[in-house]
Amino acid sequence: MAIITGFPYSHFQYTELIGFKILGHTPYTVPFAYVPLFLGCFYIATLNTIVKWKIILLTTFMVLVADMVLDPAAVALKFWVYQSQGIFYGVPLMNFLGWLLSGFMASLITMYFLKTELKILINQMQ
Repeated sequence: MAIITGFPYSHFQYTELIGFKILGHTPYTVPFAYVPLFLGCFYIATLNTIVKWKIILLTTFMVLVADMVLDPAAVALKFWVYQSQGIFYGVPLMNFLGWLLSGFMASLITMYFLKTELKILINQMQ
């Protein structure tokens, strides 16, 4: 969706450098990058607080910070190219806003599916 519409990350295209593209748009390697990155951030957030809304916000922030490192590097390596370059190492501001949105949504979804496990963890920590 993001590649076709430009929402929420801005208009960009993946190059051939990170693998063949599924349906001509998304390299097969992309899902293998986002999921571990997100889960790592979520796990670190749970180590720092047991308050659900804080876990969500901390995870969202850490996902953004990770992208602020990874995205400029990927642009420099020409893994993907933005239609309109931004002032932060060629990455547009909309990309970072998109990562805030997707990180927040992924946090909410993960919190929903792990609510039982988190309750057990919180009870053990108290």
